[in-house]
Amino acid sequence: MNLINRKYTRLEKNLLLIVTIIVAGSLLYLLVQILGKFPENRDEAGLRKKFEKFAEVVQNHDDAYFYDNILSKSEKKVSREQFLIDASKRAGQQQGTVKTIQTADKITIDGDVGYVLVDGINCKDVACDQKTEWHVYRKWVYEDNVWHITITNDHPYCIRDNPYPMPPEFSRALSLIKQRLTQKYGTGKYWNDSLINCVEIQYSNLGNDTEGLFTFDSNNSSPEKLSILVDRSFQAKDDILTAYLLDHEMDHVNNYYLKYFNNMKISCYDDEIYAFESQLVFIGSLNSGELDSLVSRIYLMNTNDPTLSSIKLMANDFSGNAISRCGRNASTCYTNTMNDQISNMVMSSPYYQKQCSTR
Repeated sequence: MNLINRKYTRLEKNLLLIVTIIVAGSLLYLLVQILGKFPENRDEAGLRKKFEKFAEVVQNHDDAYFYDNILSKSEKKVSREQFLIDASKRAGQQQGTVKTIQTADKITIDGDVGYVLVDGINCKDVACDQKTEWHVYRKWVYEDNVWHITITNDHPYCIRDNPYPMPPEFSRALSLIKQRLTQKYGTGKYWNDSLINCVEIQYSNLGNDTEGLFTFDSNNSSPEKLSILVDRSFQAKDDILTAYLLDHEMDHVNNYYLKYFNNMKISCYDDEIYAFESQLVFIGSLNSGELDSLVSRIYLMNTNDPTLSSIKLMANDFSGNAISRCGRNASTCYTNTMNDQISNMVMSSPYYQKQCSTR
């Protein structure tokens, strides 16, 4: 009988369909075992689903599944057995945390690389009444049609590769800060260079004697986009003075990241004190020609420019007081005296008293 032309009964058709599904499923399973795991979508939905599985695996301490199915190939630098031994040791060292809850706040994908901004909670009790909140970027890579996590202690603050558009004088000023601090103290001594890519800097009519302002708007700001506003009066100032101002505001940016990602406690007053101390460090990194330019404008031109007055107050008056008390050699006495003067200046300022009363 010709099987092709033969008419099949409904039962035979159903049985044939079932057999076909079973055979196809078995072939697909074998193919997956040979080529890898079931493909995952290379988009936000796919990565979010994989992250949720990751959070579940971490919560359940399923280290074997983590190694086999979630960890990136490039991160498998030890054997599976050694990884499980190390994971068990780490778990024994985590005192006081009953459970860890991780949720994906925002997901950013660029080709085969994805970043998940994680909102984390370490619960100190079963009901999670006592807890510690934290945030971190976790990097993922799309390998063999599957999302895998990379483990690194160097979690980024800013995941952008390029800066936001800004007036060229701001770019020059930021470049000057980076160049001078690197020459004097080494790379990344005071704030991470990559932070520049996550900050939008623009002119604004600030008024009220405000030269610069770091702002964070919960509706429009995020770790990927922070805002610095500069008063339009700086359109007439040179790169050194602009850099001096931006160093202050960039220190606020750095402190924001330290508070957000590292859970550091920095008060409003300390935030300002650290920013002024950062400016003093920047002045100390300038070359002789740049310092001569500042000195000539401060003492020979008899200017009332508020930026130059600030530089004179800290680099000349405060420093002179510290030298008179402690001598010219750098010492703990000199550093403490400078810090005390800056602290007193900030905490006695009506401007900062008003600003910090609401923060």
